[in-house]
Amino acid sequence: MTPQTVDAVNLPILNALNFPAGTLQPPFYDPARFCCDELRERRSDYWQASLAVVSGVLGFVAAWQTRDWRWVLGAVLILANWPYTLIGIMPTNTKLKATNPEAAGPSSRTMIETWGRLHGIRTGLGLGAALAYLWALN
Repeated sequence: MTPQTVDAVNLPILNALNFPAGTLQPPFYDPARFCCDELRERRSDYWQASLAVVSGVLGFVAAWQTRDWRWVLGAVLILANWPYTLIGIMPTNTKLKATNPEAAGPSSRTMIETWGRLHGIRTGLGLGAALAYLWALN
């Protein structure tokens, strides 16, 4: 099947693939393949953690090779996501997962808002690492 038939487009300049919403229907998309949300979530955790470690290690290698402390800054910021996630986010995440949807109320709403703020900080750490790496490229 050609991209024109599916109406998908590759945008290499933007590093993007565009699939219209209609593509997310059979035969192109099978919801039964994505039945295991918890398994998929755990798999994404492994990928995110692994990529953070690779980024941090490569940041330290670049710092060692170039003798530029800005690479260390980026590596430390990206690796800071690990303890921050385990200590800061995981307790709230565990409580939210244990909440029965029928029993959700104002306290659940507060936890979700807290969870969102905590993820915002983690996003800031990743953004800070990316900016430090870009700064080190100059």
